[in-house]
Amino acid sequence: MTKGLYLRLAGRNLRASRQTTLPFLIASSLLFFSALALMMLSDDPGVMRMESGQSVQMLLGFGVVVVCLFQGIILFYANSFLIRRRQHEFGLYGVLGLGKHHVARVLIYEMAGLYLLTVMLGALLALVLGQGVFWLMQKMLGMSVPISGSLTSAVFLRGAVVLGVWFLALTGYNVASLRMANPIQLLKSRETGEREPKANWLWALVSLLLLGGGYGIALFPPPGSAALGNFFLAVLLVVLGTFMLFQSGVVAVLHLLKGLRSVYYRPGCFVSISGLMHRVKQHAAGLASICILCTMTMVTMGGSLAMYLGREASLGSLYPAEFIVRAESESELKLALQAVDQADAAFHISPERQQLHYWEIFGTLEKDTLVPFQGSQSQGWISGKIFLKSEYERLQGTSISLNPGEIGWTGDPGPGALTFHGISYPAVPVPAPSFTLPEEAVVNTRRVLLVVDTPELAREMSEAMMFRQPEGVISVQWNTGLKDDERAAYYQTLIGLLKNTPLERSLHSRDGERQAWMSINGGFLLIGVFLSFVFMLGTALMMYFKQISEGYQDYHRFIILQKVGMSHEEVRRTISHQTLILFFLPLVVALIHVAGAMPTITVILMQMGISTLAYTFWMTLGSALLVGLVYGLFYRLTAGAYLKLVRF
Repeated sequence: MTKGLYLRLAGRNLRASRQTTLPFLIASSLLFFSALALMMLSDDPGVMRMESGQSVQMLLGFGVVVVCLFQGIILFYANSFLIRRRQHEFGLYGVLGLGKHHVARVLIYEMAGLYLLTVMLGALLALVLGQGVFWLMQKMLGMSVPISGSLTSAVFLRGAVVLGVWFLALTGYNVASLRMANPIQLLKSRETGEREPKANWLWALVSLLLLGGGYGIALFPPPGSAALGNFFLAVLLVVLGTFMLFQSGVVAVLHLLKGLRSVYYRPGCFVSISGLMHRVKQHAAGLASICILCTMTMVTMGGSLAMYLGREASLGSLYPAEFIVRAESESELKLALQAVDQADAAFHISPERQQLHYWEIFGTLEKDTLVPFQGSQSQGWISGKIFLKSEYERLQGTSISLNPGEIGWTGDPGPGALTFHGISYPAVPVPAPSFTLPEEAVVNTRRVLLVVDTPELAREMSEAMMFRQPEGVISVQWNTGLKDDERAAYYQTLIGLLKNTPLERSLHSRDGERQAWMSINGGFLLIGVFLSFVFMLGTALMMYFKQISEGYQDYHRFIILQKVGMSHEEVRRTISHQTLILFFLPLVVALIHVAGAMPTITVILMQMGISTLAYTFWMTLGSALLVGLVYGLFYRLTAGAYLKLVRF
């Protein structure tokens, strides 16, 4: 056979199977575009000029890896469907005299053609939409540094190489599957009978245990950094449990229903339950994958929206006033107040200032023992402030009950006693602060506020818990009431007055910190947007191929049902019942997964600065509703293709 004949056969096959290859081509092109867009953003010079540009670039690099990984997973799923649908065709080639090496060459040319089309379409999307997408994101994130959004040759080559590796792997898988198959078996693949799936009760029990373990971890998260590590373990257990649930658990439930004679032998239930047994078993991996992708989309989208829409509330908790200056001695405080007085006089303002005096701590709390930070610890971190009783009463405007030798504790329920340097101090609850104070900027920690009666104890605890602050921290915070441009000029005046002094880096402006905050959290948002898009794309592709696959398989089955006496309307009603159950079962399970993960998600987002529970709840709920609407739209579109195939 000549090369031209191979090419013509490959082209004819792609055109003949356009009902399946066209969605594959569109999905692979969009996946390639997503990877290119993140690579373009990661390599853009404007990113490095942003506040915390290096950290943002690292985040985007992580996003590129995740998107490329899911690119391969989704392509492998779609390819497995494509190659499975062509088994009869490959068997026919063998019967007609074509050797496996001939068919393998045709497959190689087909994959090469799809790869070239994917690269061209994906690059075209990046060229046409790249600048527009980045302009929109730049406006959303309020970035002051321009991002070009240009597709460079280095980015294109890197993306093309990654995609090429996946396509080479797909080609190798297809050729290996072809070489291991028997042509006669391939030719008869459509006529192969189906055995009734057996209920694997052991697997069903294991799936429930895995899900129960995952939910138990997610519903009761520990405070601080331990929540993130536990969440990954919970995700692993739930993913494994979900796959086993759809593989055996659902079939086991259907077998229970089959054992209920009053239910199973009703005409509608008889056909639906019998059909669902086969369909769930055959498409268990697809159903579980759709469920997991929907869950990931809801969680990713909800977290990203909570971080974006809750940014001002988070900044307000970190910086409760427009300006904050920190001094660590009386001399530094005097210098700071002189500079602030001069700036106020220059702008003809006299704002009210709040002054706080405290010590800082950072370490771990092991049961009831305060342990200094040692660098290698990763769980149980705490960070917070220590106030003297007299200072706390001044700020509160009321007296508190705290005896000598006791330590006051605010916030979440504390231990009955605190042990420090081998000495146990009774820990008593005191009222939460009614005044505003900056939150800790350290993430993945449990925040605490302690009240002691002597400065010696406060100094000793602070020095042991990472900080050396003999006189503590004296924080002054105030609002100016100036307009944006005047406030920026006021800030520059203060910087000039404090330049070349110990307080040069102790002045904080909410406006100045906003860009740094948006740079880091904006990186998470960008990754969340792209990952949500990839997950939704994967969900749509899996749903479409699943509908097409079932359409091909169910056509002859429903014809047999009509031949044994069922009316056209009864068959159509059975189709509707089975389709609704199968396609909304993953969505329902995904919603349950998201509800179970909410406590841990809330703790993790709080450690990242999203301190408002309402944002997390409403954004996750809104994302779940949006995914549900999009899922319903995908169902309507793919159900039409399914009904067209089964001709009902």
